[in-house]
Amino acid sequence: MTRTDDDRAENRRLRDARRETLFVLLARADRKALSTHEAVLLRANVEAEITESDQARRIAAEETEEQLAESEAHGLKLANHLAAAQRECAAPHWPALADTVKTLRKRAEQAEQQVAAVRALLPAKPRPALGLPNDLAYANGTHDAYDAVRDALDQH
Repeated sequence: MTRTDDDRAENRRLRDARRETLFVLLARADRKALSTHEAVLLRANVEAEITESDQARRIAAEETEEQLAESEAHGLKLANHLAAAQRECAAPHWPALADTVKTLRKRAEQAEQQVAAVRALLPAKPRPALGLPNDLAYANGTHDAYDAVRDALDQH
């Protein structure tokens, strides 16, 4: 156990003992059997409980304020990222940015479909071996055109 854990355990033991004493003293007060010494002890234990409760509330409030400040800082950071994205996309408002993204995705999908369609039109047969004595090697330049289209598609 760390020192903090030891402190917490000790505080818990003291609080439990104080509360047990409170229950006994309150029961005696209900029966009107409380001595002067017990009345002083009851008052001291109640004051200790109130002090501890106030301290716990103060700590919780400080932690809540810290968490709120962290949340606000994170929100500001996200707002700055959003503003930067809007500036880069030339979109002044978030709905316009969302529409821009949708439009760009649609265009990208259409471009991919067009590239796939062009690739499908290219012949699957390999180019004939060079050096043949006839014009079959070039087939009137179509294989060169096919190669040029393949190269262009591969670059993008």
